[in-house]
Amino acid sequence: MIDALLREVFQKTRAVDVQTVVDHQMKSNAEEVSRRLRSAKAELDKSLRERDRLESLMLDAMDGTCVFTPEQLKRRLDRLEESIRQNSSTAETLKQELEDAEEKAVQFQQEHESLSCWADLYDKATTAEKKMICGHMIRRVEISRGYELQVEFTISEAQYLWGMEG
Repeated sequence: MIDALLREVFQKTRAVDVQTVVDHQMKSNAEEVSRRLRSAKAELDKSLRERDRLESLMLDAMDGTCVFTPEQLKRRLDRLEESIRQNSSTAETLKQELEDAEEKAVQFQQEHESLSCWADLYDKATTAEKKMICGHMIRRVEISRGYELQVEFTISEAQYLWGMEG
């Protein structure tokens, strides 16, 4: 039963064009994060321009040539500074998301190569070697009533989320 299950996993592994899956996942994820990053940067730029304008008005208010009081401008500047901090934080988080996505893609490719290697070895392996490969690939097996098996693999969920389940 386990042998058939492993062979099915190996067959799916061989059928996956890993570069297509990675490219598709990276493209869709990168487009969304890049869009959000552009939006955050645009908001940050807008806030920075507004801060410059308010600082100029603050100088005018101190000279007495502005209709706003320095206290009013200070309150607005304080709110704007908080907005700038949040937008900067959001931009940094989104940059990190892009980097993490690239790292996940590299990790996925490495895991796929490793799994492909195991698949090649499994076909030619002796019974003892097959047991070792099973021990490496299977984290846990549960047998429930009616001899129903539930197998937990050490294969990352990313492989299934990115297309191996099909």
